[in-house]
Amino acid sequence: MESTYKAVELLDKTKSEQFLYNLRYSTVVETNPTTHTDELVKVAVKTGLPKDQFLKAYESKKSQEALDKDFEIFKILNINTLPTYLLQYKDQAALITSLAKYEDFIQVINKLTKKEIRGKRTKPTVQNIYDFIKKHPVISSNEMIEAFRLKDNDELLGIIAPLVNKSKISFKKVKSSYFIEKNNES
Repeated sequence: MESTYKAVELLDKTKSEQFLYNLRYSTVVETNPTTHTDELVKVAVKTGLPKDQFLKAYESKKSQEALDKDFEIFKILNINTLPTYLLQYKDQAALITSLAKYEDFIQVINKLTKKEIRGKRTKPTVQNIYDFIKKHPVISSNEMIEAFRLKDNDELLGIIAPLVNKSKISFKKVKSSYFIEKNNES
C-alpha cells in the first residue's frame, strides 16, 4: 500500500495528499477492496492521474526504492508510530507523534520559532469552510471539527447546511462521523 502512495508522489507530488483522502474514502465509506490493483487504479484516476502512467509508476522499482528511502529516514529519526509529523524551522526540528490537537502543534511551533510564527484560528464561516473543502475535496468531519474548533458534528452540519442545500458538497455518515466531499461544479 505504501508503495502505491510513493508511485503517486513520483507522478505528481501535488496530488499525493488527495490520493490518500480518496483512498481512505474508497476504503471506509464505499468499502471497496483497496488492496486490489483495479481499485487502486480507480482511486488514482479519480485523483486525476492517467491510468497508464499510474500503473507504470506503481509497478516500477522507483516507487519501492523511494519507499525504502522513507523507511531509512524513519529508522534514523526513530519513528515507529503513525501519524508522525516533522516540523522544521531554520535549524530546529521536532516530531509530533500520533493524533495531535491544534494546541499541540501551536506549542511546538511556538517553541521552535520562539514565537516568531504564531498560529491564527480561522473563523468557522460557511465561506471559510468551503475554501478549506476546496483544498481538501474529501475530508472527515472529525478533521473539520478539529481544524475549526467546533463542538461536534451537529455544529459542523449546521454551518455547512447552505453548502449542502446548494449542492456544493455532500456527506456520508460513517459510524459516528461523516465524510464530506466537494461536488463537481457544473
